[in-house]
Amino acid sequence: MKYASEAVLLFYILHQTVIVTIGFYIANWNVNTIFKYLIISTSSFVAIIIVYDLVVKRINLFRFLFGMKRKK
Repeated sequence: MKYASEAVLLFYILHQTVIVTIGFYIANWNVNTIFKYLIISTSSFVAIIIVYDLVVKRINLFRFLFGMKRKK
């Protein structure tokens, strides 16, 4: 619960940018709309988790920029 509550603001801030960026490349695929939706939603979730875990969570400057408490 602590992990999720700390990351919720980052998800809120980044979700639209990540979804639009991934959707831009997937929109022209000649596949079913449901498949496109599943690819976009899954890949955007994974991308935001990776950005949070590898960049924002570990670097105090990014934690400050996204409104999180400084890590000691």
